Order: sequence, then C-alpha cells, then structure tokens
Amino acid sequence: MSSVAFVNRRGQLRSLRDLPQTRFLVLEDHAEARRIRQLLLKSGAAEIDRAELNRREGRTFRDKYVDFLGSLNIENASFEWWSFNLTSKNYFVNDLCKQVFYASVICQLATQNRENLVVITDDRHLANYTEKFLGFQGRRVSNRVRTRMMEFVRSSTPLGIVYCLLCKLRTTWLSRRLFPR
Repeated sequence: MSSVAFVNRRGQLRSLRDLPQTRFLVLEDHAEARRIRQLLLKSGAAEIDRAELNRREGRTFRDKYVDFLGSLNIENASFEWWSFNLTSKNYFVNDLCKQVFYASVICQLATQNRENLVVITDDRHLANYTEKFLGFQGRRVSNRVRTRMMEFVRSSTPLGIVYCLLCKLRTTWLSRRLFPR
C-alpha cells in the first residue's frame, strides 16, 4: 500500500523508507524546501513538476471553484457573508483556493499510483485536512509538518501590538522637541 508523507524540515526525511520508489511534490519556495528537494533527488526519488501540474489541473479546477463560490455567494447573500475574504472569486485574495486545489491534487496523486508520495509544505492546515481525508480512505499518512517558532510566537502572543506601541511611544518621545507647548 502506498503512503503519503508531509514534511517541512530535512531531519524529518530520516524516518521515511524506500525513497527510490517515491515521488515528491514541492509546494514551497524557500531555502529549506530546496535542500529537502536536493536530498530527495540524490536518494533517487522522482519529482512531480508543480508548474506542469498547475497547468494541467488548474484550468478545470478554476472553473469548478468559481462556480462553487458563485453558488455559495447566491445562497448566503447577506452583509455578514460578504465581509469575509473567502467570498471573493479572485484566487489571489486568500489561500482558500490554493489550499483546496492542492488538497484535491494531492488526493488524486495519492490514489492514482502505488508509489509513495512526499509533499514538502509548511501549510499545517493543508497537511491536517489531507491527512484526515486520506486516512478515511485507508491510506497511510505521516504528517510531520511542524509550526516554525516565529509563526507560533506571532499567532500566540501580542508581540506585534506591543512592538507598534513601543514604536509609537518612541516617535512621540523623539518628536516632542519639534512641537513645543
């Protein structure tokens, strides 16, 4: 039985076996993803071309996505509904379209071949959803995507607000000489 693994750090590859019989898909464009890609290529894994995949699957998906959002917008025509970003049919506005697209593509790739699949992504929500969906289908899924420390700090603490407050206080303090009483 084929399995699917989601990774976002090089050390997570140690737990994977049979890498020569593996295909991988890179969804991120940063240095760590490039390093993971190089390690997988050296071990004999086959890369799935993301650009070709986007061109091949994107056209039909885009039409379905726009129709789906259009029907949702008609059914939920209220002021509260339109305040959400996800109501936009423009797929550059939010990550929902990208996440749904990649989830459907990963599920197709996992079910069409008997080879293992490694997905390099930092998107925890995509990995969690796809793990649950493929798990219900009886696939083995290893979700090793971990939140980076700075993302955790930004989302769990009010440091951004404190930083802005300190900048404002500093500017006020330094500019008090410019505006005498």
